[in-house]
Amino acid sequence: MKSSRIAILILLFVTTCYAQVKTDYVKLGNEAFDRKSFKMAIDLYSKAIKLNSFNDDAYYFRASAKFNLNDYSGAIRDYSKVIELKPKNFLAYDGRGIAYTKLGKYKEALNDFSKCINLVYDYADGYNNRAFVKAAMKDYKGAIIDYDKAFQIDSTNFNSVYNKGIAKENMGDYKGAIADFNSLIKRFPKNGENYLARGITKSKMKDYKNAINDFSKAIQLNNKLADAFYYRGLANLELKNKSASCKDFHKAMSLGNSKAETLLQKYCR
Repeated sequence: MKSSRIAILILLFVTTCYAQVKTDYVKLGNEAFDRKSFKMAIDLYSKAIKLNSFNDDAYYFRASAKFNLNDYSGAIRDYSKVIELKPKNFLAYDGRGIAYTKLGKYKEALNDFSKCINLVYDYADGYNNRAFVKAAMKDYKGAIIDYDKAFQIDSTNFNSVYNKGIAKENMGDYKGAIADFNSLIKRFPKNGENYLARGITKSKMKDYKNAINDFSKAIQLNNKLADAFYYRGLANLELKNKSASCKDFHKAMSLGNSKAETLLQKYCR
């Protein structure tokens, strides 16, 4: 009786130690992940998986580490394993969908984001991510519906409003796009990107003077916005202000806008 009890205690001790080692590898992996030491994190998560091939957390975190190293195919394999082990893990569908998006596999991504939303209907990021894919597939109406839903769920996520404006612009709803950008400018008057976006829309409406005002405001707020110089140069070109446009193209090129170099060679010799 006594020896049996000792055997049980030893077994419990071994099992506890085993679980502790497994947990430690995941914990150490997370610490490495937080330091952005993704390769080290992957090694540690792999050790945890070797100890317990059913450790869905280790697969999930390893997928995230692989994603951060641009190993999207590897991330997809690990996210798929998580889904196999935990079919209701909505974050695994979301992560795999993002990895598919990076690979340009939009149909697969769309399917994953839809599954994610079906599992958790009020997950704003799921709608945002699905909207992005729909826009990439030129389903702008579908994207706008999802961006609206995302903002309805999380009214602090103004990226959904910005992206909705871009989707409206892409489908030719310029007034709707400007309305979205106006709301962002009212909320964030010192964000140059919002003025830039509104200026591009005004340019598409051939309202070049007001577009230039928006590009100039964007530059005033952030003089490193290469696209603001580039698009202001285009608007000036439309208004026959060649000297001003060439100056803008030169500045845009110096900030890294490669398209400006072509226009400099064409119009500014």
